[in-house]
Amino acid sequence: MSKARLSYAEGILENNGNILATTKQLGIAMQTLSNWQNKANEGSRIVSAY
Repeated sequence: MSKARLSYAEGILENNGNILATTKQLGIAMQTLSNWQNKANEGSRIVSAY
């Protein structure tokens, strides 16, 4: 994870919707971000800014 902790949603907003830039910033794979987003949409994951 990057030095500044942020949620993936904040990262996407900060990067103007650029998913690739967000995954690089967070140091995660694009598939991981996709999985998190799908789970959040299903309501099975609580997204945190911590």
